[in-house]
Amino acid sequence: VRMKLILPLPPNRNRGNRSGGWAWASAKKKWYAAADLVSCGKGFPKPPKVPLTKVRVSAVLVMPNWMDADNAFYRASKAPMDWLKSRGYIENDSPKHIVWAALPEQLVSRREEPRLELTIEELAA
Repeated sequence: VRMKLILPLPPNRNRGNRSGGWAWASAKKKWYAAADLVSCGKGFPKPPKVPLTKVRVSAVLVMPNWMDADNAFYRASKAPMDWLKSRGYIENDSPKHIVWAALPEQLVSRREEPRLELTIEELAA
């Protein structure tokens, strides 16, 4: 099983860091709602009947500015992996279940719609 999911650009954890965890929780909740809306669209891959046990993930962040690699990885991984788990795409988001192909690729563009392109490939458990 191999799926490509085009999702809204996840929130930046560095924004609102001074206001505490509530700002992140609020941003994550809004992103979940936006991801849910996109996932209802025509052609968006539906979750498998049984969540995938082990996957390889690659990511492309399309955004207007560069980010440090560690911040880009957090942006492409934390909220999106939690969402995939909660929506039944993957069984678990721990390192035992997810192998990252590489750090997320960053495509900087002010012309393209900001987004996260995730490719999920099932691996033998």
